[in-house]
Amino acid sequence: MRFDKLVEFIVDEIIDDEMGGRTQLEVVLDIAKANVEELSVQDTYKIYGEATTDAIKVRVLGHITSEVYKIRYDGKMYKVISKRFVKNKTVFLLELSEDGN
Repeated sequence: MRFDKLVEFIVDEIIDDEMGGRTQLEVVLDIAKANVEELSVQDTYKIYGEATTDAIKVRVLGHITSEVYKIRYDGKMYKVISKRFVKNKTVFLLELSEDGN
């Protein structure tokens, strides 16, 4: 298994502007090497109940304990559907974000 792709872990941070308003920023938490695998139509049908081709599985070495909501890979933004730990790896199941953010 090769960990030869780069992914960016992104969290949303809300900042008060001291005037009653808020600004939401996307902050890159970390950049890591990962193994990325596109899910087949059969797998996405089992998970979502519909056949989509915009889902990927990302494996990263180590345990990522931070709450990550989005991951950027290959210039596209994906939202995290599930996260689990398998031996010494963290496995994310991702879906392409419709709004691009």
